[in-house]
Amino acid sequence: DDDDDDDGGGDDAATEDANMCAAEDAEDTSTVQVLLESLTESESTSLTAPLRKIIADLLPFLTYGQKSSSKALAEQFVAHVQFPRLAYTLNGGNSNIVMDTFVQTLLTLPPVVVCNELRAQLLSLGFTSSTAQFIMQDAPRLPPPWSPALNSSTIGAKRKRSKADTEALEEQWRAYYSREPGLLMALRMLIGLCTKHGSTQTALVNCDGFVQLCHWMESTSISAANDAGAVTSSSSGETRNELGLVAETLLDALQEGNEYCKSKIKAARKATKDRKKELAEERRNRALVGMNISALTSGGAAAFDKATESTSPSSNTVTTRRSAKVASADKSKEADSAAAAKPSWMAEMEAMEDEEGLTCAVCQEGRVFQPTELLGLYVFMKKVVIPQNKGGSKSCIDGTSLFLSLPMSMPRSLLRSIADEMLFRPAKAAVASVRRQSSSSSSSGSSSSSRLSHFVTTVTAGNAIHYTCHTRAKQADRNHPK
Repeated sequence: DDDDDDDGGGDDAATEDANMCAAEDAEDTSTVQVLLESLTESESTSLTAPLRKIIADLLPFLTYGQKSSSKALAEQFVAHVQFPRLAYTLNGGNSNIVMDTFVQTLLTLPPVVVCNELRAQLLSLGFTSSTAQFIMQDAPRLPPPWSPALNSSTIGAKRKRSKADTEALEEQWRAYYSREPGLLMALRMLIGLCTKHGSTQTALVNCDGFVQLCHWMESTSISAANDAGAVTSSSSGETRNELGLVAETLLDALQEGNEYCKSKIKAARKATKDRKKELAEERRNRALVGMNISALTSGGAAAFDKATESTSPSSNTVTTRRSAKVASADKSKEADSAAAAKPSWMAEMEAMEDEEGLTCAVCQEGRVFQPTELLGLYVFMKKVVIPQNKGGSKSCIDGTSLFLSLPMSMPRSLLRSIADEMLFRPAKAAVASVRRQSSSSSSSGSSSSSRLSHFVTTVTAGNAIHYTCHTRAKQADRNHPK
């Protein structure tokens, strides 16, 4: 009976705790409901923008991270936020105070744990995906024609877009960018929703075509768009620039702390970067053709091919020699014609001497092209202090101590050798002379062994620079705004 009483008491305690939690959740939900009702009632009255911002900042924290309260608040977001009216939100043109407050909440939603439950509920109710679909609504399926780096090389190889198609695509992009106020608001809302929230980041990245569209907007060049006639007013161009910046911020927020999303966004950006390199290489090749580089290369290659065919191993020795002579003659003619077709600037470049030795770090010229300019060196130097009793004396530095440490005699195997007669014996005589001089100087006076000696240590590496180049660089650095 006592055990039954204990079990009954435990069940009662658990039931009481559950009832208390349910009561707390109901109280939190009621708090949110009361605030929402007051906002709804205030639609007929005036609610100042500062007060609305305070309520918007406080609203997500009233849920205390509870699932029921966050779900109730998320349902109100879904019910009141109307995407077609985003263009008129927070600018005085919208009379829906509840929608203004909810949009302000999403724009300033902090990346904290308390607000993550609201993000999760908005994602489960489809609010996040609806925002992404609003951004992708009526978006062109092809990138802007005024940004060739966004067009892949495979598409350009298959077919070249006609002028009519290009104009039609530009018109589509103009129509899409006419929604700029609503697009800006939706992009900023998604930035608040996805910041440091992995589930929202992954859902947006997996949305078909969303990352690609944002990348197109962030990579759009304003000057190129204006040259193409895609924008007719200066205000539209400024908004487009702001759209690109906000789209770039959204992509950065999507990949923050999420390796999967980071790989997807990095792949899209890398494709555009590689395409820019291909376009730069194509422009370089066209420039080289204009400078007759290709003509010179093809002439030398033709001469080489002709010489190779003439010296075929299937021919006999006499024919091979005659063919080689003919090939060499043709090769000399090709070289003469190539030299005649060589531009004057190339001849001047080939006649220029190569710079040897030290060169200036600024102008890259040295003694050959600037023989009268003063050339200095930047090297690492450091002042050091060494006591005389620890190798800092003059005799230790100039090698006198090592010189006085010669052995008494040469090994027997080297006695009467050339090294003994021409090197060792004169060295020993010099050592005896130095010792006599040192003994006489030491008798006259002695210096303290603890006296410090100052030296400068340096390295063998350095940077050369002209004095005039250094002066100009110092002046430019002084005038540079910092």
